[in-house]
Amino acid sequence: MNDSTAGPQALDILTAALVSWTAASTQIVDHMASSPGSPSHSEITAILTQLVRDTLEPLSDRYAATDVELGAQLTADAIDTLMQEILLVPHDAYAEPAPRNRAERRARRGRRP
Repeated sequence: MNDSTAGPQALDILTAALVSWTAASTQIVDHMASSPGSPSHSEITAILTQLVRDTLEPLSDRYAATDVELGAQLTADAIDTLMQEILLVPHDAYAEPAPRNRAERRARRGRRP
């Protein structure tokens, strides 16, 4: 491995962090959506954006600006890649089609047609 190639451990750390944040943010959004007044999607997005931004602010004191910029770009690129590559498909997309007639149903169960 050279300096231009990320090792498996770094990708494992990134993956774990993204999955952990996804679980936590899902709970936060669900909690916000069920709050009194039923805020809209755009209201939840605005509130969550500011909350996350304020929470991450101390990172700018702990890390050099170039490190924060690189981390931000890497995270944005990772999320873009995930959104492009992981697609939702209907739950029954790979299900075996239902038998059309009695003979096919009996054949599946091992009975005579």
